[in-house]
Parts: sequence; C-alpha cells; structure tokens
Amino acid sequence: MEKQQAGGYIFEFLILRLLKKLKYVSLSQKHLRGRGALHQIDATGIFSLPIPFVYTLRLICEAKYRDKVGLGEIRNFVGVMKDISENYFIKNSGERKQRYTDVGCFFGKDSFSEFAQDYAWAHNIYIVSFSGIRDLMPLVDAINYYLDNFHQGSRNKEETIDDFVDKIFRSNEDNIKKLKNKIDNKNLIVATLNSTYPVIFFANNRLLKKLHKRMDNKESNNDNIPDAIKTARRRAEDQLSYIFTVEILGESVDISLPINISNKIINKILRSSGGQKIFELDIIMIRKLDGKIYRRMLKINTKLG
Repeated sequence: MEKQQAGGYIFEFLILRLLKKLKYVSLSQKHLRGRGALHQIDATGIFSLPIPFVYTLRLICEAKYRDKVGLGEIRNFVGVMKDISENYFIKNSGERKQRYTDVGCFFGKDSFSEFAQDYAWAHNIYIVSFSGIRDLMPLVDAINYYLDNFHQGSRNKEETIDDFVDKIFRSNEDNIKKLKNKIDNKNLIVATLNSTYPVIFFANNRLLKKLHKRMDNKESNNDNIPDAIKTARRRAEDQLSYIFTVEILGESVDISLPINISNKIINKILRSSGGQKIFELDIIMIRKLDGKIYRRMLKINTKLG
C-alpha cells in the first residue's frame, strides 16, 4: 500500500469519528446499491432524530486526502448520489425498500477548484475543506506524522487503520499524547446559515460545554447568542473562498464557506459598519441526559466586530 492510499483510509476513519459526535447512528463505510451499480461509500450515517415531512435523513460522504479537489471528483460524486437516490424499486410483490432523504457531503483535505464549488452548489452537494482551518490542523498533523513514519507493505485497509490507532491513540510518547488530546478536543457542529446553507465548524470542549449550559438553562427563553466576526481571510492556496473567524461565547471558531456564499458575505461586510448583523447561524443542540434526548435551537447573531 502506498502512502497516499494509506492517508486516504485514515482520513475517512477520522471523519467517521467526528460524525459520531454529531448524533449520527449506524455510521459505517459500506457499499450502497444504486439504480445501475454498487457504490463504495467512504462514510454513511443516519441522523438519529426524525424531521417532520422528511424521510429518514441519510448522510452520504466522500473524502479525499489529496491536493485540490477538481470538477471531475464532484461530478462523479453527483452521479453516485443520483444513482443511489433512484434505487427505490419493489423487490418482491408487496415489499418496498426503506426510503431515505439522501444528503451528500464531500470532505477534502485541501481546497476545491472554482468549477468544483460551482458544480457542488448547483447539485446540492455540501463541501468541507480542511485547508486553513486551525481547529483541524491536529487531525492533519496526526495523519502526516503517521505517513512520515509509514513503511510500505502488504497491510490492507483495516490493518492500516489499526496501526494508525496504535501509533497515535495508544502511544505513550508525550508529544503524541498531546496530539491525541488535541484531536479528542474537537467536536463537529452543524449550523444553518441564514436558514439556507448548512455550515460545519469545529468546537473545542470548552465551547461545547458552554453551548450545553445555554441549552440546559430552562429558565431562559432567549436563545439568541451575540457573536462577532473577528477576521475574514482568503485561502492561500486558491484565493477563491474565505475562512471567517467568529467568536462564539468567548471561543474562536473558523467557518469555511464556498465561493458563492463567501462573496455574498464579503459584499455585505464591505457595505456595513461596526455592530451591524452580517449573518445568523441556527444550531440544533442535541443532548442525551438521564436516558432522555433533549433538543433546543440556539441562534447565533453574527455582527461585524
């Protein structure tokens, strides 16, 4: 197995670990039958809570641990999503397949080309780039550390992931323990920007505790959280999209958005003065406590700081 392939397998494994914190269940890497072919899926999971008038929500993910993702990769993924979503036929008389609302998400280690971003937007594929996101650097550092000491051999996928876990998550070396703790301190949060576009950001354990505390405050009817944009910077690699650093309850998080969303926000920032609202984020907080599942919507009003 070559280094690049090993890096891809580990990248998929770490994404599955993050999704488990997002209240998805039945998470796995599996083959899904499409209308015309069988497809190997990097990560798939079922959202654990029902949504009215929507079939069970199934997340289907593609992950690429390589340089910039281009139009070809996104176009192939769109074809896979279409083929899977059309596979609802009657197997036997009176028997119907389980129906899902399939949502596609493409994770990339680096950036996405402009054509790839436009095509993903047009076909409802959500893209997540790890490039330039400070909270994600420990994950990338862990993969790079492993690959720097990687010895090509006859390991298969499962053996490679087991070896990575042994060397990173079970290591007794102080520097590796620090890296492992940084990875474990990352929590995947999904919000909706302006009631339209799903946004993924990564919260440390301190921020997650603060959000849970806000959620648990049953006496408060005000779920609005004041917030401020601290910086907006272009990605160095492609100069296409922006990373917005936002302060939430005193903690800084990086939010990455595709080019068409980024440009709209930048234009609004240029027309606004300090203190004006730029966008809002809606977060559905889900918590299991004493055997019960609690949900609450928290709204983050992001102003120009």
